[in-house]
Amino acid sequence: MIVKAIHIDINKLDWIRENQELGYKDALSANQINKSLTFVWFENSDSFAWCRAYFINDKRIELGDVFVAQGSRGKKINGKKISEIFMNKVISKIWSNFLNANTITLLVEKDNIPAIKLYEKLNFNVKNMSKTDIKNSKVLGMKKPILMFRIKKK
Repeated sequence: MIVKAIHIDINKLDWIRENQELGYKDALSANQINKSLTFVWFENSDSFAWCRAYFINDKRIELGDVFVAQGSRGKKINGKKISEIFMNKVISKIWSNFLNANTITLLVEKDNIPAIKLYEKLNFNVKNMSKTDIKNSKVLGMKKPILMFRIKKK
């Protein structure tokens, strides 16, 4: 599985397909979006999974727009689910691309149990939401969000 990082330029979004819109476009500044990355798992010119690492500040990156293609959901490679392998690669790439970051956060709907279990398996924990997190969740159209976080291992 090869996961590539693509820089996001707010002025050049023509490469983004209809089903890959920037979820945080109205929640973050243009500067924050331009410092963000899209991670895509490509094979034979097909994308099987993608997600975005949104730059919140030097210390915090927020995962968003996580997607695994229907045909890859629940499938395993060497006994591990594709979603887990993909997200582990994304987390590793976040740490290597955002050297000053020490926290990865994400918002997930409270009733999305499969996603929450995956994030817990990836060492994310639930955290109280700040006013900014609550505002962003509303902009994103979330109904019952929870904030999860992971601290960089030293």
